[in-house]
Amino acid sequence: MKKKTGNGKKRDVHHLHFTSWPDHSVPDAAALLDFMWRVKVITEQQTQPIIVHCSAGIGRTGTYIAIESLVEQAKSEGVVNVVSFVSNMRGQRKNMIQTKEQYMFVYKAVARAVAEGDTSLDAEVIRQMDLDHVSDINFGNKTVRQHLEALRNVHRGNSESVNVRSVHSYTKRNGFFIMTSHPDKEEVWNQVYNSDSHCLLTFAVGDLSYLPSVDSPITTKQFAVTMRSSTPLSNDFLLNTIDIISKNSDVRDNPHSSRPSDSNAHS
Repeated sequence: MKKKTGNGKKRDVHHLHFTSWPDHSVPDAAALLDFMWRVKVITEQQTQPIIVHCSAGIGRTGTYIAIESLVEQAKSEGVVNVVSFVSNMRGQRKNMIQTKEQYMFVYKAVARAVAEGDTSLDAEVIRQMDLDHVSDINFGNKTVRQHLEALRNVHRGNSESVNVRSVHSYTKRNGFFIMTSHPDKEEVWNQVYNSDSHCLLTFAVGDLSYLPSVDSPITTKQFAVTMRSSTPLSNDFLLNTIDIISKNSDVRDNPHSSRPSDSNAHS
C-alpha cells in the first residue's frame, strides 16, 4: 500500500490482515503465531510503532499485543509476567483483553511460541537440506523429531464423530475437506456438491465404497454419481471424470485424482 505524505512523497505501508479471529473469541494458536512471526519479519527494520486494530480495539487487539510483547520479554529477560503486562496495558486503556478465554489464550500462545519458536524456514534453506537426516534439522526451537513427538500427543484418544471436516490450506480457510476412514456416501457427495468443489483426491486404501467405477454408479437419496471416464496418467495416477446429478438440479463434472493400488486400480 502506498501512502502519499504532505510533502508529496510516497510511503510504503504494509497491511497484514488476520481473517480468522471471531470477536470475543480466540483463533487457532498455530495460525496466529504464524501471523505474528510474519509480522516480525516484515517489521524487523522498523523503529516506528505498529498500528493494531480489531473492532473496538481492545479484545483481540489487546490479546495480540500481549502475546507479541511477552514473547519478546521471554527472549530478552528469560521470564514473562502476564499479570503485570496485562495490568499495565489495562491502565492505559480500559478492558484490554475482554474475555477469560482471551486471557487464557495469552498463556497458551506465549507458552507455545517460547517452546517452539518460529518454525518457518526460508525456501533456500529447505533446498539445501540434507534429506537423509531430516529428523535432526531444527525448526524453531525443536528438531523435527521433537516436533513429531509433540504432535503425537495432540488430541490423542479423540474419536471421530464427524465424517467430513474442513482443513485450512495456505490461502483458504476451507482449503480442503477430509473424510474419515468410513465416510457416509450421502454426506460425502452432499459435501462435494454443495461446497462447489470440482476436485476429489483419494489414495487407494480403506473403504472406497462411496466412489463410483465405470461399471458401478453410486446412488444416494439426493444424488446419482457416475464415472464418465477413467484415464491412467502414469502407473500410480488415474484421472477419473465423475458426473454428479442432483435430483433437483443439473449434472456437474468433478475431476477425481486417484492413486491406484494393485487390488483396486479403478477407484
